[in-house]
Amino acid sequence: MVGVPRSKGCALCVKRRVKCDEARPSCASCVKYGAVCPGYEKGFKFVTARTHRATRRPAQARGDGVGIPGSSSGSGRFSEESAIKSLSGRGTSSLKDNSSPRELNSPDLQLVQHTARLIDDFSRGSSEVMGNAIMRWFLFLPSRLGDNELLDAAVRCFTAYHVGNQRKDQAIVNYGRSTYVQALSKLRKTLGVKGSNVEAETLCAAMVLCLYELFGSATGHDTWKQHARGISQLIQIRGAKSYQNSFDRAMLVGFRGVIISDALFSGKPCFLAEPEWQRVIAIPIDCNLSPDLHDLVEEFSSLLAQCPALIGEAYDTRKAVMCGMVDLNAISSLIGRTLDLRDRLHCWYDRFSLYVPPPAEMHSARNDLLFSIAFIYPDFTTATIFCGYWACCIIVAEILTACQYDSGCPTNTTELVTKICSSVEYNGQGILGPYRMGFSLGVAYEVSNASIRTWIRDRLGEMSRNYVAISPESFPDVSQQRFPD
Repeated sequence: MVGVPRSKGCALCVKRRVKCDEARPSCASCVKYGAVCPGYEKGFKFVTARTHRATRRPAQARGDGVGIPGSSSGSGRFSEESAIKSLSGRGTSSLKDNSSPRELNSPDLQLVQHTARLIDDFSRGSSEVMGNAIMRWFLFLPSRLGDNELLDAAVRCFTAYHVGNQRKDQAIVNYGRSTYVQALSKLRKTLGVKGSNVEAETLCAAMVLCLYELFGSATGHDTWKQHARGISQLIQIRGAKSYQNSFDRAMLVGFRGVIISDALFSGKPCFLAEPEWQRVIAIPIDCNLSPDLHDLVEEFSSLLAQCPALIGEAYDTRKAVMCGMVDLNAISSLIGRTLDLRDRLHCWYDRFSLYVPPPAEMHSARNDLLFSIAFIYPDFTTATIFCGYWACCIIVAEILTACQYDSGCPTNTTELVTKICSSVEYNGQGILGPYRMGFSLGVAYEVSNASIRTWIRDRLGEMSRNYVAISPESFPDVSQQRFPD
């Protein structure tokens, strides 16, 4: 018989089966995902007198990835073979290079719905969706589903884990794990094409799979580190000029935190500190931050990217001293560059403080006995930057101590550790809380006394239920890692 659709939402929201706010000319959902809102006109449809539910086709991987045409090469310091080895089998596929989210064209509505839920859950409780680098990247994903089998498989893996974890449904979690294996196989086949350059959607798939390893890997809490290094090589193989459009740049900036974190804890120089990459990242990206505050955030990220190289040199200095091989020129050079970074950090903080007020203080809602005062911030971005700044100050102080440098005004690392720990109650909440606090808590852990280390391990244990990379087992014995006095 003839009927009229009962849903009042726009045609795209009805197709996706998501709630529509019916705003005109475009609903908020279509605006959020970069889709063209088709409007609200309802045509007639034929329905049977006896309704029935069609059998849903189970989501599954659809074949193997394909090779890519060659293109101009990027940095020559890494080979595709070394990247494949680091990634334990990750790959490449075809890409339509559009610089902005395009209209949705995905045959798998369930995958689109789960991706929309992932984005909604990750942004829940935050009023600064576009100020969050990961969310700016994620907002491109719905419009790119359905065009690339490898990316579909990677997103299906991550969204299945997320939905299963939120529902406490182990069957869905297990499905995500099996899809992860399939996606890795596709990635390996794509990267295995000799002479192929890594294209954007392949790199995006590799990054999404690394996020899966951070949040829900069943193969170990440190699997992500090896894969993050492989992704860093793939990024450099493409070259800095490949990140000029909005999608590529949002992807690079969104994954920047993972790249720097891996470099920090491995003591290896971070390529993002190099001038050519700094110029790429400095290109403005649409967000809800004011231009001045956006520039300050990017400046801090630039300073943070310089820390890994100094940490690596400090470890080398430690080994040399232990072997009785003291190079005074090398130590003097390390001290000079560390002092320069310290001065630049302090100068940056003075300017940052003009735009952002210090955190407010209130009694801990957890009635915490060790940290009874909890810090409250205007938003998560601000909280993460404050904690990152304090962690950087600790790193600088530890390097200078390792070099036996007496500044005459030693840094109170205990006070900085207290500030970081007092921020956990606010900044550690939500799905992305462990991601935001992982770096600063890791630094605080390495310089804390026994009681605070126990407190940090307890908080890490709680947060690792949704973010395995921050598991207490991932933090080494402090006695073997801290710089010598």
